[in-house]
Amino acid sequence: MGYDYTTRGKKDVSEAIIAAFLGSVDGMYWVRNDAVLISKNTLVYEWVYGGVFNGKWEGTTIQNKKFEIKGVSITTVNQDGKIISQKDYYNLLDLKKQLGLL
Repeated sequence: MGYDYTTRGKKDVSEAIIAAFLGSVDGMYWVRNDAVLISKNTLVYEWVYGGVFNGKWEGTTIQNKKFEIKGVSITTVNQDGKIISQKDYYNLLDLKKQLGLL
């Protein structure tokens, strides 16, 4: 499963992030690696995200599943410093395995 869509506007982006990554994760942590590559108006950085998932994923109820994934983000900003593009890459297959979906 992949996501291939654009979300625009502070309110809609905030709601999408909370629904996808924050709403069902207890003890959540997100740690950015110290190294950040900056090229013109684009930043590239690695991170680790984890916690304990309690909620629904693709219609399946998941309870007390610990997970930790590594990822890379590419963030592009405009001349005013506002994010105009955010792309996140991580191993969804590994995440699904950790959540007991596979």
